[in-house]
Amino acid sequence: MSNDNKMQNTINMRLCPICGSAINKIIYSQNFYIGNRSHEIVVCKLCGFIYVRNAKSQKELSTYYKDDSKYEIERDHDLHKEYQKIIAEFVKKTDSVLDIGCSTGHLLSLLKKQGFRSLLGIDPSLQCQSIAKEKYGIKVLNTDLLNFSSHTRFHCVILAAVLEHIEDLQACISKIDTLLSDRGILFIVVPNAEAFTYTDKEPFAEFSTEHINFFSFSHLQLLLKEYSCIFCKADGNILYTLWKKKIPLEEIMCKYIAGSKKKEAIIRKFIDRLPNHTLIWGVGALTQRLMTSTNLSKKAVAFIDVDIKKNKTLPGYQVITPNEISLYKEPICICSYRFRDEILTYIKEHKIPNKIFVLP
Repeated sequence: MSNDNKMQNTINMRLCPICGSAINKIIYSQNFYIGNRSHEIVVCKLCGFIYVRNAKSQKELSTYYKDDSKYEIERDHDLHKEYQKIIAEFVKKTDSVLDIGCSTGHLLSLLKKQGFRSLLGIDPSLQCQSIAKEKYGIKVLNTDLLNFSSHTRFHCVILAAVLEHIEDLQACISKIDTLLSDRGILFIVVPNAEAFTYTDKEPFAEFSTEHINFFSFSHLQLLLKEYSCIFCKADGNILYTLWKKKIPLEEIMCKYIAGSKKKEAIIRKFIDRLPNHTLIWGVGALTQRLMTSTNLSKKAVAFIDVDIKKNKTLPGYQVITPNEISLYKEPICICSYRFRDEILTYIKEHKIPNKIFVLP
């Protein structure tokens, strides 16, 4: 049996690499003379992603990039200058950088010239590894993403012109999660499938033997659902993006609660220093909370609110309108952040003489 036939036997029909659906429709079959192969380009009927359904396994693809890759040539060096410019804007020179599928390390060499020092590349091609070391002095490990391991996490992970070649996108992103620090930056460059119709290249140029995934920005978002996009630029038919891991909602809420407790402690001390007979302006949610968490109930002689119906919300206390303030000589504490400026303007315009306190 020929090597090509053996390779064909390892090909399985892919599920949608974005959403996992098995329901798809062929929109084009791309035939290749070498190996008598063809790509069945399909659209997922669930999420709309375009991909090659009968792509080689990742093992076969890795073998190809190791033995037969043409990526040691310098055709992408002009693009690397744009990559370097974007990365340098968002990543500190002291940050550690990992370039996945780095080829000869040219992009890393540009970052090195700019002052970056903690640089590492991985690439399955031994030739690329050799060129990176001899030509640029860049360390490149001879491996692929799924077989790479690191005891430390990186501040920046680069996936430039890589995702369109990956058979198992979910496994790829899961591995990236283990390599990228919690506040790290993920730099992704892919061909922009939404711009293919604007190209002046030869027919079907984007349906190469190596490209098996065709991304729009929205499908990158679906793939990177645990990430937030912090930069996006479409240049011709190329999509440049930067991503950060989303902070878990629980972590955000705990931080909010901790910050609110600190602020409430300051307000509590402020209220303790208020005169014992004070008019409290505002009967909203803030006042309702402070009535239970501070000594505000002991300081209040009455409450002011434009809505007299609020009288029912504070049994045992009188709620007056701003027009009735002239009946009181007591100081006023504005118990509102949202309407504070509006209340202060009212006090100034109506020349209310009472002493005014404002929550810190």
